[in-house]
Amino acid sequence: MKNIFKKIKQNKKLAMTTVSIAVFVTTILIGYIYISPKMQSDVLFDKNAILKDRWASLQIGDKIENSYHFVSDDSKLSSVLLTVQNADNKNSGTVKALIYDDNANILKEEELEIEPKTPSQGFKIFVNENNNDENVTIVLENISTNENIKTRITDSEDIDDIRLAYNIYSTMPDFVWKYVIIILIIVDIVIISGFYLVFIKKADHEKIFIAVIFLFGLCYFITFTPGNIPDETTHIRSTLGYSSILLSKGTEEDITIRECEQFIGDTQPSVKTLNSYRKMIIENDTSDTYIKTGETLASNAISYLPGIIIVTLCRLLSIGGILTIYLARVGNFVVYAFCAYFAIKKIPILKNALFVLSLLPMVIHQTISLSYDTIILSSAWLVIGYGFDFVYGSKKIKKIDMLVYMIASTILITHKTGIYFVLNLIPLLISKERINDKKERILTKVTLMIPWVTVMFGVPLLTKKSSVSNVSQKSIVSWANSESYSMSYFLSNIKETIILFVRTIVKKFDHYVFTTLGQYLGSLNLILTKNIFIIWLISLFGASLKTDRDDIDIPVIHKVIYIASFLAVCGASMLAMAFAFTPLGWPIIEGVQGRYFLPVLLLLVLVVRNRKIIINYNCNQYFIIFVILLQCVTIINILGKLLTV
Repeated sequence: MKNIFKKIKQNKKLAMTTVSIAVFVTTILIGYIYISPKMQSDVLFDKNAILKDRWASLQIGDKIENSYHFVSDDSKLSSVLLTVQNADNKNSGTVKALIYDDNANILKEEELEIEPKTPSQGFKIFVNENNNDENVTIVLENISTNENIKTRITDSEDIDDIRLAYNIYSTMPDFVWKYVIIILIIVDIVIISGFYLVFIKKADHEKIFIAVIFLFGLCYFITFTPGNIPDETTHIRSTLGYSSILLSKGTEEDITIRECEQFIGDTQPSVKTLNSYRKMIIENDTSDTYIKTGETLASNAISYLPGIIIVTLCRLLSIGGILTIYLARVGNFVVYAFCAYFAIKKIPILKNALFVLSLLPMVIHQTISLSYDTIILSSAWLVIGYGFDFVYGSKKIKKIDMLVYMIASTILITHKTGIYFVLNLIPLLISKERINDKKERILTKVTLMIPWVTVMFGVPLLTKKSSVSNVSQKSIVSWANSESYSMSYFLSNIKETIILFVRTIVKKFDHYVFTTLGQYLGSLNLILTKNIFIIWLISLFGASLKTDRDDIDIPVIHKVIYIASFLAVCGASMLAMAFAFTPLGWPIIEGVQGRYFLPVLLLLVLVVRNRKIIINYNCNQYFIIFVILLQCVTIINILGKLLTV
């Protein structure tokens, strides 16, 4: 066995062939063991909602009859779930369930025995899955001598119109099989490509990253449809609105969009959503009639620049609404991918950590959307990558690098009311060891600080506006129709404020950690397996450790500054949500999501970097392939969860 492994290791072709076979065999096993049962088992298609725990008595011979209309024409009835109970202490009861098609033909007839004194029993009645009728009629009848039979019903305004509470299940639409196969094939390609680049070509971090990021992005891209990523609906509207202004079709005060772009709404990832969007792409509605939405633009045009450009081009070419949004998403993601590529290439330390951070599920999840998080993360990575190069690098600082940094810095500082300004201060840590000449060192720092000074102080001075102008004023929290916290309240109630922040951190800590990593995806309603994200967390911190080829040390004072900066951003995020989203007197601060911490997360994880724990450089290869495999496992988990939504 040892000789076999040695031969495989020495022969590159044999190694690749062995890996490819192993990957495809593993995929088949995963499909058979994990995916196939979810595909074969029925998917909840619709539910007649049970608003209250209500029951209707079925006297001897009584029957309840209701009809169900299929919304989707490619769904096939698989089964019906009915809930009944027997309040009798002694006698069993028998009910007959009948399911009819459009033509009153019996699709299924089944007698159900109900045990005495049963609180509730769910009976799943399986039907011929080849049925394609638009309507089905469900009948439940008490055919026993037991008068204590009850069935669960839904609320109804008309008490005489008793409606059964039932679950309708359907088989998977045919296209879902194709979707699953495509995802699994992409995963296979990623693993094989990753192995080739890591072990055969021994490629650098950035080359491996750019090779896998587009494939990972494609998996997320086709899974999470437009509108089901946090706040994406608002961002899509803003992107469309700025494009309308560019085309002289709208204003900032009233967003104008095409009729074919009205479909966007907050949805959760589901088979049903994927299918409806697939049909919309095929239909390709290209209506060029513009309508007003009554909404105002959010953020600034820079936040949506890639999307604005692509949307405008698509409109000029009369491309349909849904396809326009998808293409705009692609443009956004391409910008992120290349910004991350250059950041990983440039950063002199923590390459592993930035590699992992750039592949986090939450990061990819956000950057495949039209959210301004794409621009924030792209500029943040560049600011960190180039900023760390200025401070810890060994090569002479080039003017082109300074220009890239200044552009990224300017873009970053204009978002989230400048909350991430701490990243813009990294170049101030440039020491005399890096630039010996004092005048050159000061000039470099001053030059790199120009964007920060201009935006943070110059713009408010010229426009007579402050980025924090409203913090002392009271505002109304729309979801609670209540007054929010304010700076004046916090300054007047120091003790209560401290307690509020501490209580929030204690109660929300777990939520912050795992929403940062990506356990909650979609509209935070696709909840993945927690253990996967514990591994992501360990990997992220482990990636920050030094290797035996890494002789760059981060001074303790720098670490203190970085951790303080991270905590400052966390505190500012909580403060902002207290002002904007939390009713006055609420016990904890609401609205803070872990993704707000992503731009500064690297400043925290580098704390584990020290001189005592040194990792062998050769372990880098295994670590990189491990992270790629971890993302593949995450995608498989997303797929499994999606199929059971």
